[in-house]
Formats: sequence, structure tokens, C-alpha cells
Amino acid sequence: MTNTVNLALPCIDAAQAQKHVTHNEALRILDTLVQLAVLDRDLAAPPGLPVEAQRWIVAASPTGLWSGHASHVAAWQDGAWMFSVPAIGWLAYVIDEGRLLAWNGTAWVDALSMLTTLQNIALLGLGTTADSGNPFSAKLNNALWVAKTVAEGGDGNLRYKLSKESASKTLSFLLQDNFSGRAEFGLTGDDDFHFKVSANGSAWVDALRLDKTTGLMTHADGVVPRTLCVQRSGDSNDSSSGSGAYRNHNLTYTIPANFLCAGRALRVTAVIRYATGSAPPVFSHRLLAGSTVLAEIPSGTPAASVANRSAGYIFLVQATAAPGSAVNVETSPAGQTNAINGGNTSNNTAQPVALATNGALTLTFATQWATAGTGTNTATLSQFIVEALN
Repeated sequence: MTNTVNLALPCIDAAQAQKHVTHNEALRILDTLVQLAVLDRDLAAPPGLPVEAQRWIVAASPTGLWSGHASHVAAWQDGAWMFSVPAIGWLAYVIDEGRLLAWNGTAWVDALSMLTTLQNIALLGLGTTADSGNPFSAKLNNALWVAKTVAEGGDGNLRYKLSKESASKTLSFLLQDNFSGRAEFGLTGDDDFHFKVSANGSAWVDALRLDKTTGLMTHADGVVPRTLCVQRSGDSNDSSSGSGAYRNHNLTYTIPANFLCAGRALRVTAVIRYATGSAPPVFSHRLLAGSTVLAEIPSGTPAASVANRSAGYIFLVQATAAPGSAVNVETSPAGQTNAINGGNTSNNTAQPVALATNGALTLTFATQWATAGTGTNTATLSQFIVEALN
């Protein structure tokens, strides 16, 4: 007598006597394995009082009448044990665990772990019900996404790629309070980056906007200034050398290449802390971009015999064209506080000045003591601040 390949059902041979015996045996096997639900998979020895048609998955290292049947399906049929050897792909529902298992050829594993591809799923609900308006829905308290490491065959990076149909469409993250919108950020109706807020889910304020071309930020109440550099505790220029040469102080800021574009305005503030002797020499200062002088304040003589005084110098720098190799840049002293040189705010450097704004430019503040003077005369760059006004 031969058996079927998948379930090992006995086949009725030609001219076989008592065909009903073979037929009934096959039905019992079908009754055991079709819609397979087992009571348990943790027993290594047969239960004491099995009930007709109850089924188990035999645990490892079985004993007694189950000996030699590890991982097999054991069914109590007609007062005896019937064993079925699983084949790859068999499914079994474990009642005491409420879990669906699959035989992978060597072990019973979680059935879903054998799925490697899911394609074109119309609806997917995780902890909730998805619908046509929200075909992917999840109700949970935490979500974790982890980059696939290099050791696992990945590159260690993790990027979310979201794409909309065209510039006029919206691609955004909407943050809600009990399903009423309160904040939204993304590409909302164009390709600028928007940050929006709402008090009621219907009236929205475009709180912050980043221009897609220039990167300039616009706030609800106007253009947003940006602090590019805040430095303190710079070096000192001592007049004792008496060389009359300019000293470039060590607090600097490097403007990135292509940052100075048409209309871009910078405010540069330099604070000098100074002390003078009984006869201080003439003092002057300038602002440079690289080796090019942007502004030079006319010289003046500070007050004699002062200690730990400070003076602030403010410059406005603005480009007139797109970044290039020789773009005109206009610079003007915008004001002074307690100025060492008498408060003169004119610029001795002819304007505009041509700069290669398509390359990086280092802003430097420089000071000069014309001669040695009498006594101790020092100028320390105590603060250097650079801001982008738009």
C-alpha cells in the first residue's frame, strides 16, 4: 500500500479487500492535520488522560510512548497514539499560547517569521483598524527604527524618503491634539520648508519659513536674524612694540563659500577692552575679509590713564549680487560705544569692495597703535560677534 506525498495518507490499492479500513485511516489523519490546533508544545511525555482526537506537538527529548517523536504531531486516536511527521510549511495553532507556528524544516517557529516579502497590501492596521482614508494605521506608545549596520550588510545609515507629486502639493508631518491639528512642518503647498502652528486646527500661522533657493528664514513677524559667531577672551595688542603696524586679533569667523549673496546683510560687533598710560599713542582699527580691508575707522587718541575701559564697534556688511569671484560688498561702521578714537563712524576705505564671495572668507578685526606712547597701552579684543540679519 502506498501513501500520499504531503500528508502520508494511505492509498487504496487495486482490488484491495476491506477498503473501508484504509479509507477511514486516511480520514483520521486528515481530521488530525487539517485545521491543526494543538493543546500544547511543551510536553516531553504523554499526558495521563488524553481525550479522543486531542493533539500535541511533542517537545524535545521525549520519553515513554512519545520517545523518538520530538517535534512530531501526536494525536490520541482510538485509544492509541498516532504520530505525524511535519513537512516544511505546515501550520499549527497552539491553543495555550494563542500563537500560530510553522515548521521550517528543523523547528516550529512563529509563522510570521517565515514571511520575507509582503507586496501590494491594500490595508495594514497595527493595533488598530486601517481604512481607505488611512490605509496604514498604527496605535502604539513607542516606535523604533534602527539603521541596518555594516556587519548586517547595510551601510549604518537610516533615511526616510518621502515624495510628493509636484511642488504645489503638500508633504508634511501633522501633529494633532485629539485629532485636531496643532503644528505642521514640511513642504506645504510649495517647495519652501514651513513650520506652522494652530490654536484650533483650522486657522494656521506660518510661523517659520525657509526659502528653498536662498535658505533665508522668514518668521511670522519678519526676517529672522541668525547668530553665526560669539567669541570672547581674545588676544591683546600692546603698544610697547611701537611698530605702527596693524595687529590681526585671534578671534575670527569664516564666512562659508557662497553665503554672501545679493542682499545678505551681516552685523559684526567687536568689543575692545583697553588701558592707557599717561600719553597714549594714536589708535585705529579695521575690519578685514581675508586680506581685504572692508572698513577702516579714522585714527584717534584715547584718553590717558584709564584702566579696563571697553569700546564696542559695529559694522554692517552687505553683498550686492549673487556669489562670484569679484562681487561688490558694501561695508559701513554702524556705531560705536565709548569709542577709543573719539566716536568717528566714517569709513576710510573706498566702497564698495570687490570680494570673491564664492569662496570662504575669514572676518578679522585688527588694531594699531601708531607708536609706543608713554606707559602701558593695551587693546584686547574681548568679544567678537557675527550675525546674519537675513
